[in-house]
Amino acid sequence: MKTTLFFRHSYWRGLAWGLLCLTVCRANAQESYRFRCRDYVSTDNNRAPQSAFSYDDEQNTFTVSAGGDCNIAFQMDPKKDGAYYIRNTQDYFLVQGTDLSVAAGKNFIWWFNGFNNNGQTAPTHTADNGDGTTLLLWNIRETASLNPNMNYGDSLLFLTSNGKSFIHAMGFTANKGKSTISNIAYYARYEAAATYAPLIPVLGYEEETLTDEIRTRLGATISQAMKLIEKDAASEEKDKMEAVARAAQGVFDTAGKEDYALVFGVLKKLEEAMSGYRNEVLSYHYERTANGIHATLNDMHIHVLFHADSVIRVCKSPLETLRKKSLSVVGAPEEQARFDLAEDTERKTVTLSGRKVRVVYHLSTGQVETFRTDGTSVLKEKESSTSFLPVKDGPNDSYRLAQSFRLDADEDIYGMGQIQDGKLSRRGTTFSLQQDNRFVCIPYFQSSKNYALFWDNYSPTVFTDNEEGTRFQSTGTEIDYYILCGGRSADVLSAMRGLTGKSPMPALWNFGLYQSRERYVSADETRDVVRQYRKLGVPLDCIVQDWQYWGDNAHWNALEFLNPTFANHEEMIRDVHDNHARLMISIWANFGPQTRPYASMAQAGRLLPAESYPTRCGVRPYDVYGETSRNIYWDYLYKGLITKGIDAYWMDSSEPDYFDPKPTDMDYVTETGQTWRALRNAFPLAHVGGVYTHHRQAAAAGDPYLQGKRVSILTRSAFAGQQRYGANTWSGDVTASWENFAAQIPAACNLSVCGIPYWNSDIGGFFLGRFGGVGDPAWRRLYMRWVQFGTFTPMMRFHGTQTPREIYQFGAAGDGVGDFDQILKYVRIRYRLLPYLYSTAWQVSAHDATFMQALAVAFNEDPKGYDVTDEYMFGSSFLVAPVVQDAVNHRDVYLPAGHRWIDFWTGEAYEGGRTVRKSAHADVMPLYVKAGSIVPWGPDVQYAEEKRWDSLEIRVYPGADGRFVLYEDENDTYNYEAGCYSEIPFVWDEATQTLTVGERKGAFEGMLDKRTFRICKVSVRRGIGDAHETEYEATVAYDGSAVSVRLDSEDRAVGETEVTRYIQNPGFEEDNAPLNKKAPAGWTVNSPTTWWGVNKGGGNADPAATEGQYIFGVWDGSNALTAEISQVLSDLPSGRYKLTVDMHAPHKNALRRVGDQCLFANGEKAFFRDQIMTAGLSDNYPFQTVELEFIADGQTPVKIGVSTSGAPAETWFKIDNFRLFRMERPVLELDENESSASWQPGMTDVVLHRTWDAEGWNTLCVPFALTEAETKAHFTGVKELVSVERHDDPVLCFKETGRILAGKPYLVKPCLSQERMEFRDAVVRNDAPLSHMVDGVSFTGTYQPALLQPEGYVLQGDVFLRPSDGASVKGFQAYVTADDAQTAVYDRMLIDVDGKVTPVMQVGREEEYVDVYGVNAVRLKTRCKAGEALRGLPHGVYIVNGKKRVK
Repeated sequence: MKTTLFFRHSYWRGLAWGLLCLTVCRANAQESYRFRCRDYVSTDNNRAPQSAFSYDDEQNTFTVSAGGDCNIAFQMDPKKDGAYYIRNTQDYFLVQGTDLSVAAGKNFIWWFNGFNNNGQTAPTHTADNGDGTTLLLWNIRETASLNPNMNYGDSLLFLTSNGKSFIHAMGFTANKGKSTISNIAYYARYEAAATYAPLIPVLGYEEETLTDEIRTRLGATISQAMKLIEKDAASEEKDKMEAVARAAQGVFDTAGKEDYALVFGVLKKLEEAMSGYRNEVLSYHYERTANGIHATLNDMHIHVLFHADSVIRVCKSPLETLRKKSLSVVGAPEEQARFDLAEDTERKTVTLSGRKVRVVYHLSTGQVETFRTDGTSVLKEKESSTSFLPVKDGPNDSYRLAQSFRLDADEDIYGMGQIQDGKLSRRGTTFSLQQDNRFVCIPYFQSSKNYALFWDNYSPTVFTDNEEGTRFQSTGTEIDYYILCGGRSADVLSAMRGLTGKSPMPALWNFGLYQSRERYVSADETRDVVRQYRKLGVPLDCIVQDWQYWGDNAHWNALEFLNPTFANHEEMIRDVHDNHARLMISIWANFGPQTRPYASMAQAGRLLPAESYPTRCGVRPYDVYGETSRNIYWDYLYKGLITKGIDAYWMDSSEPDYFDPKPTDMDYVTETGQTWRALRNAFPLAHVGGVYTHHRQAAAAGDPYLQGKRVSILTRSAFAGQQRYGANTWSGDVTASWENFAAQIPAACNLSVCGIPYWNSDIGGFFLGRFGGVGDPAWRRLYMRWVQFGTFTPMMRFHGTQTPREIYQFGAAGDGVGDFDQILKYVRIRYRLLPYLYSTAWQVSAHDATFMQALAVAFNEDPKGYDVTDEYMFGSSFLVAPVVQDAVNHRDVYLPAGHRWIDFWTGEAYEGGRTVRKSAHADVMPLYVKAGSIVPWGPDVQYAEEKRWDSLEIRVYPGADGRFVLYEDENDTYNYEAGCYSEIPFVWDEATQTLTVGERKGAFEGMLDKRTFRICKVSVRRGIGDAHETEYEATVAYDGSAVSVRLDSEDRAVGETEVTRYIQNPGFEEDNAPLNKKAPAGWTVNSPTTWWGVNKGGGNADPAATEGQYIFGVWDGSNALTAEISQVLSDLPSGRYKLTVDMHAPHKNALRRVGDQCLFANGEKAFFRDQIMTAGLSDNYPFQTVELEFIADGQTPVKIGVSTSGAPAETWFKIDNFRLFRMERPVLELDENESSASWQPGMTDVVLHRTWDAEGWNTLCVPFALTEAETKAHFTGVKELVSVERHDDPVLCFKETGRILAGKPYLVKPCLSQERMEFRDAVVRNDAPLSHMVDGVSFTGTYQPALLQPEGYVLQGDVFLRPSDGASVKGFQAYVTADDAQTAVYDRMLIDVDGKVTPVMQVGREEEYVDVYGVNAVRLKTRCKAGEALRGLPHGVYIVNGKKRVK
């Protein structure tokens, strides 16, 4: 512990002009403004670019060379944002420059201290200074267009942009096109007059009156100076100060009546001396505390504390003790931190060394530096950057606080809430943090160096990052911030959750679809939307009732159903529940003047004096910060809505909406004793927290309406710590545009960085902006892409205004337009993702994971991802790359280094660290899955809880080791907090290709004891896309015990080699010009249409070209025409090929134009309508690729091209970019005569070589399964053995089956008796064929020739006969074996196919004469026909022609 007193020059930047008597702490990061020429730079390149500026540092002037009105244009350098302050007496602004015009309309200020009134402010006064310069003067205090951000009620005023575009910006006119600016300054009225004599009469002075005013000020200042030094000990500095004061007294006593210049000069000198004296005295002290140090620096108290091993708290305040109760921080600090303390007297530092972090505190400057234990720097305060400037905060004494930090030049930072400016990194930005619609403001950032800083302040805050440093400026009584250090990016997020609260589990249904609109106007309408969804079979979990169910604006947010159109609200709610949906209802943070909550809040004095929405209706927000008002709010919410059966709270306008702000509004003192200003940004935290806490308390107490219900909240704003209330934040009332859509991604990721995992947006934008709604093809294109993005956000919600958003507003299933089908496709993907989503939510709750992460945060070891703003990780597996540009059919995707990535749609694998171009048809959003991922793929359901997960598809994405935990609980209770849940771990071992489903941990009521997992290892041939797989590699019957399965199959990829060189002019670029009814080079056109030819793509009525700039098209108003463009490939080698073309054949609004547009190659055709889900509704809809496979024999020329006919309206298509690929399909040859039956399991094409009986039945057993469609394509009949009947001969009963399973024997009749049968995409197994046992008979397949045993029977004709000794059956056939003695005596077995027994006369040698003996060798019949040998004999065993026969 040490105390030191010493003198130090130039450290303290003085609070001049007699204000230090008001401040406790004398430290300042800012300095009093003075003109520096290089603080002013160009506003833009249109008026005076920076190249038009020159600077004279010696004379402290700058010159701008630019002719024209107002083109002597400049601004204060944004780097100086917040760097200066002025006194509240300095209410005049002056510019001095050469050759400036004084004519009207020639000189204007556009921006002043971050304010722009959409106009121009001319000077209040102008004057000729008499030295070739002109003086332009503005009265700030009296000019409404200049003073909104100049609070002259404060002692000092910051010069700042207030988070806007400019600090100051102005433009003047030079008479000769050039002006030298020699001063830009702020003055009190007397200062301006004393500095510039020509202004004395302009400002209403005479020399005598000006001298009197300044002399009075000098006298008061002399008194302050003497009081300042009277109690200080004798010192040289005190003597100097006293000498200046006595000299000033002499001038005061002797100055003449017009000596204003002399008196003014002495006053300035005395003020400067006082400032210097104040700033030279410095004392410091420190002492160790239980978890850090408490230091003092003059009158400042600095606490450096270990809040946790990896979390440091720094608090600086004029107050000695830490009395602050944080609204965000709930994690308790360490009571007794473990750290070493060491003082360096030479460097004047104290070092605190903890287990993970080391802090260096500079005793003589108050600077704090943070390091990791290995010595690497984490974060440093900028030296001399702490500032406390005294202000009044309503009735309370407070300070304008500022602290700056030094970040590394190559360091990126993320977070700060949801600032929708399209940026991910917050470096180089300045903005005001004040909650607003669309802007969630959280003073927190995470660094690419794996640490974070939380500025624990709730007042409106200005954040600035520039070359001068990274600075926070707020209002309050203490600077209070936390540094959170992590070894990995995930550690930082975990530390933030540990500091501000864990995130609870949402209910399972929260991850289903929400349907909303502004607004459903009646209970009937709301109810009918749910009914329509159920009728159409579209999944839905929640219907949202927006505002005005309460009636008019005077009853705004009455928290009860007052609107007559909702008189049947109880019936509506019952109907919603009966249809297995939930109801979310809109509740606000403000009240209309005729509501009961308003009256109660007003009586308690708990309404904020703020104009809220709807404006001019007397609607006011309530004081959310106190228990009294939160209790009132809950009481009305509970009685008016909760008891009616609502399920979820839509907490709208939780910023709150705040219009026509007045400085005095925030002087309101809340129930806590602090002003609204001091707590402003924490409004949503307190509001949401009040509802959450009351709900939890009521549910825990057994409330009949809330017991068993998790809190479900949707809210428009958030603050640090709000994740502990489980709320889902949406991005506010976004206007529809592609730019705003793209901005959603970094906005969401930055909010997620702040510890808040649940986010969503109004799909399609809330406002339509320039679009026309559901009938506008341009908006529908945007909406479809937004739907895709919304599927992969924590909440999927259709909502907006000005146009309906229900799925059925976009058409109908299979209507040929495809928009309905595409929306349904992604809704179904959403529901199939439910097991993944719910399990991810558990990782969020239990292990501090999150849903949406920017690549820069998820893979911060890869700097190439730092600038990627339009991709993100969704959970631990999915890399999502939305298409955020209009009229494109592809996009580039960066795949982070250090990982292998698998295309979700195709199964293609890529190494990371590269950018790939992904084709993205209208219904395809690029998705990549990280290798090693294990993804459960849920069942198709109508609502989240419709089906249990008793049979789950499990997709394994190979290429790296992986792990996944399937989480389950009761879906909608808080019993999981008491341990009522289960975890099933899945572990993938890449080296052994083994998936282990581990032992289940935990249990809960209703848990599935047994279930089936259908395992699919993803490849290019299976496990791809959104549909469920049909070919699984393994099926696991799981009972909770660990089980492992090897997935060692290898699906063989189809090889492609591009051979487009065989096509001339494939992209229509060869002619290099538009063509009208002239065939492009290499092509033949047969088209009777009004127009056909080549255009440049991308025009008003054309899609953008996908290759080069030209496209080909045809058009005619008639639909009765046939048009074709073709080319003959005469030298194409034999082989299999794939031909593709980018085709455009959309409808046009209500005009249906899709017909038989097709790509062809000789007789093979591929129709646009069959391959393209969403055709589009406009002429500029982007191209989509159609593909076709065909076989060339190497001799016959191949005619390729595109044709159209048969459309409901018009004859129409446009095309571009033909491509040709030679296909090398993997083929497994299976031969019935091949003695070896060994192959690599996996997916491949198969050629089966075997002979067939064209007339009768054949046996078949193959090591791969066929779908129903494939079965029908190859066989006219497929029968499976179901039973055995015993008559004169045993009868094997076969029944029809729809498909063939791998390894199972069948009776089949082939469609064609060709000896070479081809099967595409067969999943070949390498296990032994099955033996199908029925009633003492085994029907057994074989994959290779097999010698039959005596008890075997082989199919001959339509009967199974016992063959002679040494007989065999060929491969991929089957035989019958008698498994009991009673059956084994028969020589033949008949077959019964679908109830028809093989006729006896069809059995061989029916007319042969035979003798019949009993088993005792007694002859019973002589020379009877074989077909009648056993007729008339009793049941038993007989000998016929020396062979046993059974009757």
